[in-house]
Amino acid sequence: MERFAKSLSSAIRNHYVLLTKWFEKDGQIMSIYKPEDFSDIIVEKISEEKLGQLQKTLVKPYSLLNSYLFRFRVFETEKSGYFFFDIHHGIFDGGSLKVFLNNIINAYNNKPMQKCYYHDLLLEREAFLDTPLYDMAKIYF
Repeated sequence: MERFAKSLSSAIRNHYVLLTKWFEKDGQIMSIYKPEDFSDIIVEKISEEKLGQLQKTLVKPYSLLNSYLFRFRVFETEKSGYFFFDIHHGIFDGGSLKVFLNNIINAYNNKPMQKCYYHDLLLEREAFLDTPLYDMAKIYF
């Protein structure tokens, strides 16, 4: 379970959108990449009975501003290991989940993880905003 938790933390650090927070500035919702706020996933050792009680409280509404939009927890009981995750749909879809789960597996097996292109796409978008083509598209649309 310790190896799994370490692999999970590595995959989270590789998937930049998970370490992004939304905030409000001048009436607009903005995002900021905040990896320094992330703490590695730890294995929580609890009893099966306590896990059964805890399961009812794991899923809860998100505070959309100033917090990460995911929850991951790893539990180890006297019988087994358990992985809980809850990811807000605003940052993940089915394709993202598949890449993320494959990255956990790759990290666990000491293989390279798929590169995250999130920042590359943002940089491309910002560069496009300063082009004549963008100005023409803005007028047209």
